[in-house]
Amino acid sequence: MLSDTKDTGGSTVEKNSQVKAHYDALLGRTYTWSGFQAIPLLELGYAVTAIDMSADLLQELKGHKEALARKVSGQSPLPSLTLIEGDILRLSALLPSDALASVDLASTAQVQSLVKNAVSFLKPGGTLILHFRDLTRHLEGTDRFLPCRTDENNIFTCVLEYEEAQETCLDGRDKEDRFVLINDLLYTRPDASAPWTFKKSQYKKLEVSPEKVLKMMQDAGMDTSFHPLAFGVVAVMGRKKP
Repeated sequence: MLSDTKDTGGSTVEKNSQVKAHYDALLGRTYTWSGFQAIPLLELGYAVTAIDMSADLLQELKGHKEALARKVSGQSPLPSLTLIEGDILRLSALLPSDALASVDLASTAQVQSLVKNAVSFLKPGGTLILHFRDLTRHLEGTDRFLPCRTDENNIFTCVLEYEEAQETCLDGRDKEDRFVLINDLLYTRPDASAPWTFKKSQYKKLEVSPEKVLKMMQDAGMDTSFHPLAFGVVAVMGRKKP
């Protein structure tokens, strides 16, 4: 999920614009695995509100929900799926109190703001789950080349470039904030008879450690847990205390 929330420094606005343009130009119409969190929640019986700045990804999620509805036809009806095109930080009040949200944020301050906002609108026992790649553990050499998805018509690879420490004080950014340059490389074709087309785009993604996010959740009044997943991806969970 993408955020275009403006911050006090011009770099945040620029970064968010780059992320939105990246998805609109490159991944929006080929990101055929959107909904990997929303669909399981529907299957578990949760009503889901999905907020994203990419209309293409929201429409794809709608299609996944319709396919799931056909699959379970004749069984209990699926819970509702509400799609909102916009910024999750501006629309957080619209989220249900037990929602799970995924968001790409532009600064440590925005991460902290999201956590604090979650506590303010969650009911006691409500849960916030943040699922992300831990970019603070730098990869080296060819390990920086990450195969993201491959099928008969798409070959998607991501290459990571890390910021030098001395650059972190430029452009009015928070001194603690560091970023990784995400280079997405996509070979795609409409079908097996068509030639391959190469597309590429890049944007900066915030480095934030799971430990820092867990501390934010604890300071905001949550019981927390940490769940390492595959390929450097982690999930951190905060449950609002009674």
